[in-house]
Amino acid sequence: MKYAEQINLLIDEFNNRPTLSIEEKLQLQIIENPFSVDPEEVPSHLQMEIIDLQASPVYKRKHEESSLQDFYKCLRKDEFENLLSLAKQMFSLFGSTYICEQTFSIMNFNKNKERSSLTDGYLEDILMISSSSIEPNYDVLVANKRCNNSH
Repeated sequence: MKYAEQINLLIDEFNNRPTLSIEEKLQLQIIENPFSVDPEEVPSHLQMEIIDLQASPVYKRKHEESSLQDFYKCLRKDEFENLLSLAKQMFSLFGSTYICEQTFSIMNFNKNKERSSLTDGYLEDILMISSSSIEPNYDVLVANKRCNNSH
């Protein structure tokens, strides 16, 4: 089989990936929906903040109506310091995953059946430009452009 070795390597890679501990699963559950956890089951430094949060209909409505990031942005730092710290920690875990998914989407968008002749070199250049945060200075680029009137 032509790809058997690569498939076996992938299976080994997936089997060797770490799994979440009970504590990490609870932390994710707290961040995903702090209104669904029992305050007695969360770490002691979060218990009062979870109780205060669950007692607030305003925060409950905000959680239901907005994204998780927007919800955590609206929490008062002086009241929910520990919860916000945990949220930042959990959100930062997924930052690199988001970048990978974004780059993969850019690649799929650029290398489709209409553009199938795109070489790997050009695709790499497109990905580099698309994922860069550098903004070109168009005025300088245009000012430095020289016209070639050799026809």
